[in-house]
Amino acid sequence: MARRFLSVVVGVLIAAAVFAFLQAVSSDLRWVFALGLGLTLAAGVWNGRRRGGDLLDALSLSVPLAAAFAVFVVPELPALWPHCVLWVTAAVAGHVWQRASARRFAVTGGLLAVVLVGVGYGAFYLPRAIAHALTKDRNEPAPEFTLQTLAGAEIPRLDWQGKVVVLDFFATYCGPCIAELPKLAEVNARLAGRSDVIVLVVGSESGGETLDSLRSFAERSGRGLAFAWDPRHKARDACGVRGTPSLAVLDLSGRLRRVHEGYNAAETGFSAELLRFIDRLSSAR
Repeated sequence: MARRFLSVVVGVLIAAAVFAFLQAVSSDLRWVFALGLGLTLAAGVWNGRRRGGDLLDALSLSVPLAAAFAVFVVPELPALWPHCVLWVTAAVAGHVWQRASARRFAVTGGLLAVVLVGVGYGAFYLPRAIAHALTKDRNEPAPEFTLQTLAGAEIPRLDWQGKVVVLDFFATYCGPCIAELPKLAEVNARLAGRSDVIVLVVGSESGGETLDSLRSFAERSGRGLAFAWDPRHKARDACGVRGTPSLAVLDLSGRLRRVHEGYNAAETGFSAELLRFIDRLSSAR
């Protein structure tokens, strides 16, 4: 009983360590997955060396992390359910490898297969799955709203006619917004000199943001991007997005063609995919 209790405690500590990393160090879900894989694998090996450690103990070491991820992350990003399976598999594989006396070569091959599947999952599947989950293509009538410059003047919508418009709904207190900004600046730099595309970073009163705080941020850390103000977040609401960061892309006729809600550094193709979509809309004349 004491052994089983210790397994559960260690499993809870592993889950706490991974979620603390997620909150305090990096939200990049590739690194979160890799950390969880390393910890559950090491815990499985440790369990295999313990006197009396069995497969149920190995499960107890990994299930708390898998369950917490399934409750707090998977509902928002359902495609990431393999995180949970691979973490549990790693703990079991580590236990079996440590306990194997005969057929060690075959067991080692199985352990390496788990690691290689994990590497492939994190490097190839995960970035695409996150991008797909956060991106929704649409084809809706032009949303009605008005934006202001940071000086308080109204931005004429007539200036947008015949142009692709990218609106990035942003907040200075939002960590993912700050993380996304260099990628958006990269897109903006690649579009330099083109008169058929407008990229705007848009703030509003949500969360206590003020026009002064947005103006100060733009002057200090704007990365050459153009900023605008969305009074009472009417533009964000009109585009049908809930929070920040959120991208809304309007086509040449002003129709809403794509939204991208949220951002994670695991989206390695974020800039390239946005540029491809802009080019596709620009060529549809």
